[in-house]
Amino acid sequence: VMLSWSWQYSVRTVVRALVRWCTMEKRDPKKVFVWQCALCNNQFRVEASKASGEWESFETFKALFEKRMDHTSHVLSLMAPWDQPINIT
Repeated sequence: VMLSWSWQYSVRTVVRALVRWCTMEKRDPKKVFVWQCALCNNQFRVEASKASGEWESFETFKALFEKRMDHTSHVLSLMAPWDQPINIT
């Protein structure tokens, strides 16, 4: 599962959403692997590199992202709160 989310969400919100999804989809949470772009691609490292004058090309990032997406069977978009989701406001 690839999780689409926003940095503003708390760990509690993310975990609750994933547990709810597993329950609704009748999946064992112990067997579900979640891919979060920011964590798997280490966006903090990219930003730290930029701040020190180093730069990774978009093509490098794109290739890594595409490789991960090729092995993803589901995309789950976290939208909270439901009436005004952080990631689209």
